[in-house]
Amino acid sequence: MLFTAENRWWMQETGERFPRNRPPDETHPLFVLRRIQGMSTTICPCTSKPLTAARAIRQGCVFQDTGRILKKKTYLLEQFSLSLPEQMRFASWPQYLGQVPSTCLEAGS
Repeated sequence: MLFTAENRWWMQETGERFPRNRPPDETHPLFVLRRIQGMSTTICPCTSKPLTAARAIRQGCVFQDTGRILKKKTYLLEQFSLSLPEQMRFASWPQYLGQVPSTCLEAGS
């Protein structure tokens, strides 16, 4: 799943390690890496800045449940991953982009 979250939230959750030099009221994509039912959800931020070593969601990916199309290749910043409690359901987050098909994920080099 892919969402967006305000940079202010990311800075708070990562101890201000991410994002650097970006306005706090702008957003970054948030990718759900895995969910452990009843326990937690592991997420990571994403960037369109090319990072060849990082896994990515390919440009033009069509999200399964919303039909939205990803405009830019999006790299997963898994080094900034966070585990959130299961009760945090992302309901208050401004934008749900959609479910990412596994065929849209590319391995890093």
